[in-house]
Formats: sequence, structure tokens, C-alpha cells
Amino acid sequence: MRGAFALLALVLAASSGGAEEATVAITPAGGGTPLTLHAEVARTPAQQARGLMGRHELAADRGMLFLFPDEQPRTFWMKDCFIALDLLFADRAGRVVHLQHDAPPCPSVVRECPTYSSEQPAAVVLELPAGTAAAHHLAVGSWIRWE
Repeated sequence: MRGAFALLALVLAASSGGAEEATVAITPAGGGTPLTLHAEVARTPAQQARGLMGRHELAADRGMLFLFPDEQPRTFWMKDCFIALDLLFADRAGRVVHLQHDAPPCPSVVRECPTYSSEQPAAVVLELPAGTAAAHHLAVGSWIRWE
């Protein structure tokens, strides 16, 4: 019986902890101390489509990092997201090319959610809790690094 509980615990841990994570450092455009946080990585189309849907909270030191195989204008929306977010759009090198402050949640009861698009081609999008960019002086020209 003890073996069955251990196996169940192992299966539950593997299924809930399978998301790829990265340590992300964002350096403000004018220099200064980088903001360091941990982010879930969304690489596949399924992970990217799901994003932070259904989440009711996101800790101040957490985010979601979307990595795309190409660089092109990106459009995001907040459908079924219950938390406000800042969206940082960056080119392949990690330079922030567009920033959307305080994108409000858009629960499923809303028929049309606004979209947020990069003004320049982007290969990386980082979602952070709303207010993070302003609090840390992040702007176009800031740099995102991850490992």
C-alpha cells in the first residue's frame, strides 16, 4: 500500500511540475539593476495558446516567457485570463521593442477582448504582473535575458 501512495505522489509531481522554467533578467533601457524573476516557458503552439488562461494570481517574482521560432509582429489577448498583466515584446536578441502596460483581464463572459500588438517584429514576449514594468522602469530598449 505504501508503494501505491509513493507511485501516486510521483505521478502527481511529474504531471504538475512538467512545465519548463527559466530564470529571466530584465535590464532597464538606461541601465541599472536588472529585475530577476522565474518564468514558465511557452514554446509550443499549444502552450502559447493556453498562456496564463484560467490563472487567478501571479506572484510578483513570476512571469510567462513566450519563445517563438521567428520574428514577426505579435498579437496577444487576455481571453479567460483573470489577472492584469504587463506584456514586453522583444526581438530575437532580447531587446524590448514594444511594451503594453496594465492589460486588463478578460473573463470568458466578455464577448470581445481587446488585442495587444507589438509595433515591431518580436520573437519573445514576456508577461508579468501588471505594474511591474513601471515599478522597475522597464521601457522600449530594455533587455531580456533568460537561461
